[in-house]
Amino acid sequence: MSGGAQMNVPTLRFPEFSGAWKEKRLGDLVDPKRKITYGIVQPGEFVAEGVLLVRGGDYSDGWISTSEIKRVTVEIDKPYRRSKLKSGDLLLTIVGANTGNVAVVPSHLEDANITQTTARIAIDRQMASSTYVEQILKSRAGKKEVYSYIKGAAQPGLNLTDVVKFRFLAPTLPEQRKIAEFLGAVDARVALLGRRREALRGYKKGMMQRLFSQRLRFTKPDGSPTMRAILMSRLAAAPDI
Repeated sequence: MSGGAQMNVPTLRFPEFSGAWKEKRLGDLVDPKRKITYGIVQPGEFVAEGVLLVRGGDYSDGWISTSEIKRVTVEIDKPYRRSKLKSGDLLLTIVGANTGNVAVVPSHLEDANITQTTARIAIDRQMASSTYVEQILKSRAGKKEVYSYIKGAAQPGLNLTDVVKFRFLAPTLPEQRKIAEFLGAVDARVALLGRRREALRGYKKGMMQRLFSQRLRFTKPDGSPTMRAILMSRLAAAPDI
């Protein structure tokens, strides 16, 4: 990404901010004491009690429940202290079909570890917002940058030496936080609507099964409508929200 200062001034932004955005290199925004790294190469047998091991699929479509995340022994985890997670770290899938997926580590996964298919990117909080970088990498421009470095077709992947080269535009830290907060709220709304849609789909499926099996009817033996039928007709007539 490049261009003059005039090109780096967005046309849509929060009114309290001004000035041009600057091009950043991902590697320059990382905590120098916690460089970009991948995790455990051979996790061995998973255990009931042990260290949480985050894999790419655990965050590919939003974070799964902590109870579903696998665990490894303390002995397996110990040699990989370098890849331990902290709340707010950024995770990036670097191997497989989901290469390029990104997520921010929640507080309940503090001290968990990762596999070799995931890169931990410890953003320096004084230089950038990890949630802003997450949103950038999820954007069309960010994905284009990521995909330009992906190698392989059958087994796509990213080299850590290329991850540090990712470039993108960024405003001042306060504006980054404002943007990330706004887009995060939109994400939360989308997720809520998605859950509601799935609930309605489940309801419809159940109703279809009951209707077509004749276990549910909307009329009484005398032909008059049941209360359920009355409520359903009112629901159908109600305006969309």
